[in-house]
Amino acid sequence: MNLNNDKFEIQLKIAKSILDHTNNCYINVYPRVGKSLISFIVGSKNKKNTIIVVPTELHKNEMLKELQKEYVYNDIPFKFNQKIQIYTKASLLELNVLTPRDQKFDLIIDEIHKYDTPLAMSAISNYLVMENVRIIGMTGTPNSVPIVLNLDLVYTLNEQTAVEHNFIANSIEYAVPLQLNSKDKEDYVFYSELISKQLNLFKETYKLLGYKDNLSLIYACSKGKIIDGVYVRAGIICNDVAKAMGWSNTLDLTNDYNRNLDVNFNPNNLLENCKKVTAFIDNRNNLIFNNIIKVNKVCELLVELKGTTLIFTGTKKLAELIYQNVNNNKVGIYYSSMPTRFCYGIDGKIICKKDGTP
Repeated sequence: MNLNNDKFEIQLKIAKSILDHTNNCYINVYPRVGKSLISFIVGSKNKKNTIIVVPTELHKNEMLKELQKEYVYNDIPFKFNQKIQIYTKASLLELNVLTPRDQKFDLIIDEIHKYDTPLAMSAISNYLVMENVRIIGMTGTPNSVPIVLNLDLVYTLNEQTAVEHNFIANSIEYAVPLQLNSKDKEDYVFYSELISKQLNLFKETYKLLGYKDNLSLIYACSKGKIIDGVYVRAGIICNDVAKAMGWSNTLDLTNDYNRNLDVNFNPNNLLENCKKVTAFIDNRNNLIFNNIIKVNKVCELLVELKGTTLIFTGTKKLAELIYQNVNNNKVGIYYSSMPTRFCYGIDGKIICKKDGTP
């Protein structure tokens, strides 16, 4: 398989940024830049064992096929390290430890932004406390996960750079302005004000406790955080924040200042408030990313468009909403974690196997 020299040199550069970094880290590169090849480069150039964790069994099988291929770079044939091990996310969550503790290895986690559940965090924290393991996260849509896991960002490649190096096709972009309805506007302002209020309450506390900013502190107070390789529960972090803000369980609550301090920084109140704020952030994002106004506009545009149309969405929920609202049998939907469902033909009937099984 002939590699595009220009693209491969970028992938080599990204891999080098990982290899040169000794701590747990992650990259934020735009989709289609080739995170699989980057993983193979890292696994082939370092002296440690390499485990790559991918989202699904389908991804695993595709990666194993790619790993077996012979590649050509600058007219020189080569193969990547065949000792690279590939597991699925399910294996990581079920088995926890994938390799003997006496082996040094890099654990590369694809789509690490999806490891935002307590179970996933706990599974990864098993490796963060192992001195012989380095965590490497791969993502194109970063969220709070790398922050909570305390991973260092070592490389960013945005959409424009991906276009310039022909990883993705260039395009003409048309902006279609959409207006939130009055209820959505009220909700957006409501969520934003509550989020800002909690952020402002912390003032400069995040600096005292060694956090990047107040937002990362809020996530830590609601979801916990990996500190020095150990997963620290949210309640413990809330206690630290409360003390830093001057709260104690012996406060004299007969004066207004202390009562206000107790309302905002009693660890129990702080935990609940930060959980609410992270929920408000999710609600605000949902309001923008998955709004029915977008769905209606897409359906309106589809009536005017001729030929085959590909619709890319930022979320699975928006993909489902559009799929459910497009009144046309000639429409399909796909995303990596899509649940099993029947396939329908253009006649609207369920497609069956030769034996009649759907």
